[in-house]
Amino acid sequence: MRGGCAPGHFGRGEAIRSYEDGTARPRNFANETAKRGALGLIVALGFEGGVREDVEALGVKALDRHDLQRIAGLWDPLKQRTAVQSFVYYAQHVEKNSTLTARVMDFLGSAE
Repeated sequence: MRGGCAPGHFGRGEAIRSYEDGTARPRNFANETAKRGALGLIVALGFEGGVREDVEALGVKALDRHDLQRIAGLWDPLKQRTAVQSFVYYAQHVEKNSTLTARVMDFLGSAE
C-alpha cells in the first residue's frame, strides 16, 4: 500500500476476486479512506459474481473496464487525451513502476 492523499493499492483483478483469502484487503482500504474522508476506488478488469456488491457495501466504489470506458466516453477528446497522458506520466515518473507502465501501455494498445 502506498500512502499519499489517500492510501492506494495497484493490484490485479485476481486479488479482488479472491479477497477473502487475504490477498487483498478492501476492508482495510475502505477504513483508511473513510478516516481521511477520501473517495475509495477499486478498479479491476472485472468483478465476479457478488464481489462488486461486497466491495460497494464497504463504502468503496467498484469500477471495471466497462465503467471506465462509459465515463471517459462522456469526456471530450481533449480531456480524454489529457487523462491518458497524465496517467502514463504518473505510472512512469511518480510510481516508477515498470510493471504498471507496461500494463497501462498494453491496455492503451488494446483500446485503440
